[in-house]
Amino acid sequence: MAGRELRVAVLGDSAMWGQGLATEDKFALLAARRLADELDAGPLVTRMLARSGAKLRATADSRSRLTVRLPSGTTRRVAAGDRHVFYDTYPALFGTDRQALDFFAGRDEDVARRIFAEVPSTFPTIGRQIADLPAAVGAATDLVIIDGSVNDVGLQAVLDPLDGPSLDEIDAAIEAAAFTELKAVLAEARNKFPAAVIAVTGYYPPFSAKSDRSRMADMFRFMSERPGWQLWLNDILTSGFSRLFFPLVLLGELFGTEDIDALVTEAIRRAAFAHTRGLYWLRRAVAERVEAGDRRPGVYFVHPGFRPENALFATGTAFLHEGYRPPGEGDSDGVRDAALADRQARIPRRAHLSALRDARGLLTILALVPPRPPIGDLSELLRGLSELRERLDGPASLRDRLAEVVASGGDRAAAATARTGVSAEIARIEVAVIASFLHPNERGARRYADRIVARHARHRTQSVRDLIGGTAPSAPLSTRDFLRSYGLDPAAGLAAAIQHAVVDVLTVELDLTPLIALPGLDPDIAFPVFLRISPERRFRLDHPFGRLSVVDTFGDLRLHDITALALELGDGDGPDVARMSSLRLRINGRQVYATSRTAGLGTVKFDYPG
Repeated sequence: MAGRELRVAVLGDSAMWGQGLATEDKFALLAARRLADELDAGPLVTRMLARSGAKLRATADSRSRLTVRLPSGTTRRVAAGDRHVFYDTYPALFGTDRQALDFFAGRDEDVARRIFAEVPSTFPTIGRQIADLPAAVGAATDLVIIDGSVNDVGLQAVLDPLDGPSLDEIDAAIEAAAFTELKAVLAEARNKFPAAVIAVTGYYPPFSAKSDRSRMADMFRFMSERPGWQLWLNDILTSGFSRLFFPLVLLGELFGTEDIDALVTEAIRRAAFAHTRGLYWLRRAVAERVEAGDRRPGVYFVHPGFRPENALFATGTAFLHEGYRPPGEGDSDGVRDAALADRQARIPRRAHLSALRDARGLLTILALVPPRPPIGDLSELLRGLSELRERLDGPASLRDRLAEVVASGGDRAAAATARTGVSAEIARIEVAVIASFLHPNERGARRYADRIVARHARHRTQSVRDLIGGTAPSAPLSTRDFLRSYGLDPAAGLAAAIQHAVVDVLTVELDLTPLIALPGLDPDIAFPVFLRISPERRFRLDHPFGRLSVVDTFGDLRLHDITALALELGDGDGPDVARMSSLRLRINGRQVYATSRTAGLGTVKFDYPG
């Protein structure tokens, strides 16, 4: 590498883009500069293609067809989904019918590059970021840093503690995006970048059990004044976890602060479930990519290493932007990121925000039950709405709704429909202003960069010694026997095994039946189960009954740190209150141990490593 440039491509979503950060503070660029120094090369980021809001793929629902007006004035029926929403929101970006039709067909998303990458947008998707890069550039790239999947999951109601989807439904959605779809995108990346090392970065929990409940409740109350925001939180805030705000706020308004506290606790629990499931499926996707033969130049996973104390409003060093109040709405928890001024200046239609807010007030008056405004006042009101419509270059649906209000002479139903459209447009602008919220701040970006550099060094120099830790067992084992003792297949090759030298995620499938009926109690609370992997280390299992339980190791566990395997119920003492009928252990998504042994808990020890 010495004497030539390090060519780097950066692809992905808002975390990879570095939402709210100055260019020199984005973690992918920090890592590229440091790697170039270590490799005695000059860094050259061939393409920063990541952008805020990007999905791996665009959604489409062919069962629901909608009519759109092309630039020529002709109409077409297109599938509902992300492309329709984008076209409706930004019709002025499309100058010709061919541009629009190619966009709807997924052949060309280049028009979306006219939107500043700091402003959230699904497009260009991560798949198109790869596809649009010239083949010659891809062939000459040395390192690809990529992420993706959180915006695809669609977590609108994941954290709703009362009416949200089941945990199984959450898991299925995350598996589809973070595993199935990501593997396909990584295959495309390998084809485009045949000589590049590919670093796949994971995500972090946005809040945790260490987050300050009172500050979270204050945030919920503030956001309850902006119910329109829920219409535009699709690709804005990291991991979609911000969507919990609105169910909690609305329920809290009905049931009071004490209930908000309980709901926050349950939402955090569901957030932890969603986060660890995402970690599991991402890590498994990378493991299977390696095991499929992607060894040289290879692919590796980067756990960001954010801990619970680094989450939103937590007790330790904040690794996330915590500002959620737009400028001018109070200094406390106000957004102050380095990119704020530039982002605000480049949010489409932000110049019309004040007029849109006025229009919302006028439409509210029209949407009310009689009495109607006097004729003169009504004429003036309709004239104002007509003038606003002429100034707006979108959304197309909002312009149509405003036209209907004017044409109907202020019909109440038409006004109510238009008010919803105006509220959504206001929310799009306001949420873009606070788009850095819950994304890594400068300290969080440095943690990411540290992890990328460390994992890259490990990937370059990986060895059997790294796998076994250089320690001499009392009865020395061959490499083959060492791998077998940990349930790894020597026939899969050393590269497949060495990738597990760092254990990013442990998972246990556990069939466990309570022996004591405790009506009204959550069995996961009544029967806390712990996984012990050494005399010094144990982890509490989440949701161990009838599904995969995931342990986030924060990327700090080595395979050779696992010296024993045991399940413990509580402190391990006392009578059996539950019975285990089977157990399966996975390391980074790879199954390494299974037993159908039946045993009561207390403490159950297993012959692993064998």
